[in-house]
Amino acid sequence: MEHATDTADGPDPTMVGLHTMVLAGQPMLVLDAGEHAVGDQLLGAVQDAGLDAIPRFFGFGPPPSPPRIGLTLEGRELLLEDDSGTALLRVDRGGLDDEWLGLAKRRRGSLVYASQGLGLAADADPRSICVALETAARRGRVLGGIVGIAERKPPLPLVFG
Repeated sequence: MEHATDTADGPDPTMVGLHTMVLAGQPMLVLDAGEHAVGDQLLGAVQDAGLDAIPRFFGFGPPPSPPRIGLTLEGRELLLEDDSGTALLRVDRGGLDDEWLGLAKRRRGSLVYASQGLGLAADADPRSICVALETAARRGRVLGGIVGIAERKPPLPLVFG
């Protein structure tokens, strides 16, 4: 469910955690950027690309304006890319929740929430994730939106006869 690295003292603050799940029938991806330069850059980039701040998590739908970022499945990776094709984040898709991946592909998108310093463990359950998002959103620290997902397939080889 997650790509954060844990240490003996809890989540590694220098990593970006990625949680995928299905919540109320909707695919949801949560980026937990650590409070470090990489996390600052990632949050700045997704905000610049149109993920908007949300005032709360519970009972609040994602902002209606589509962000200028997308999720791309390429080989064994999931990429978060801006509209120029620059990869903002790359993760091995082997650790993604299978139910999330299947539903996101069928729906061609996912709810995406990004925050910094949520402090979520790799095995955090959906309820803990949602409570952390609500707390951070009430402090103005959560960005959210609906982000499209596509699978990049390698081109077919040219065959000359």
